Amino acid sequence: MTVISEGVDRDRVFATVTAANDLGVPLLMLFLATRPCYVKLASVATALRSSRIPYLLIDSGQHYDPDLTEPRRELGYERDISVYLRTRGDLVKRLGVWDSDSPSFRCSSKQRG
Repeated sequence: MTVISEGVDRDRVFATVTAANDLGVPLLMLFLATRPCYVKLASVATALRSSRIPYLLIDSGQHYDPDLTEPRRELGYERDISVYLRTRGDLVKRLGVWDSDSPSFRCSSKQRG
């Protein structure tokens, strides 16, 4: 069992895509983002796992506090995570549209779609 803390488990992704193709079924993807997502999707992930239906579990990784991520371990997600995005911090700052020297937005080409 591989437990990833960041990045992509390429072997797991490849095996899951191959399994879905071999079975001729759609590849399902479950996205975990917040603590409520962990709880809400637990029964879905359990049913998919027990039915051997191919799926990829993608964790946004936005929570780093142990209290907020405990359900990930407690509900057994850690063994199934295929992609761990580690999207932390302020999205506006990562997009490059926040001027850190003043509390205002600046125009940039990144801000326009």
